[in-house]
Amino acid sequence: ILVTLVLTTSILQAQKELVNATTVTLQGETITVKIKPASDDKLAKGISVYNDTTEEYKKYTTKEISYFKYENDEYFAKTESNESKKVFMKREIDGPVTLFTHTYKVDKGNDKVEVVDYYVEKKETGKFKLMNKKTFKTEMADFYSDYEVLSEKIKGSYYSYDEKEATVEEYNDWVAQGKPGKTWTKEDGN
Repeated sequence: ILVTLVLTTSILQAQKELVNATTVTLQGETITVKIKPASDDKLAKGISVYNDTTEEYKKYTTKEISYFKYENDEYFAKTESNESKKVFMKREIDGPVTLFTHTYKVDKGNDKVEVVDYYVEKKETGKFKLMNKKTFKTEMADFYSDYEVLSEKIKGSYYSYDEKEATVEEYNDWVAQGKPGKTWTKEDGN
């Protein structure tokens, strides 16, 4: 009886930790599953899906699924800029330009430090770019070149890497307004 009680308690405890999630397979099939929540750096590698029948977890990666969502967070399989492997990136801002984050850990001395890379994707062209702090001004001015005002703001240091989210929001607002044309100058201010 004690063994049964311990097993039942551990199974119920494991099921309490589970949350509902939606996954999309590489073939486009949408499946509702139960997953174990994890930190963003672990989710970048894959998700642990609970099987009610076997009472075991199976890890799914970008080799099996292209997308998953749980609670309010959505993750898409994307290729890192300097790697050829796919990872799951969290969508932070959606629109004509989408902002994604890729979270991972690197060794720094005896510790592991969390790193967050930011990527932007233009839906119209499919252009996908890492937002690099060192090359932000030149690369992002080029990325947003179809919106001359924003491109000039970035070149003129109005926006820096620290305001990367604001560049995405401004571009998306511009597209929502029908892409009006106007040349921005520093004198115009904010």
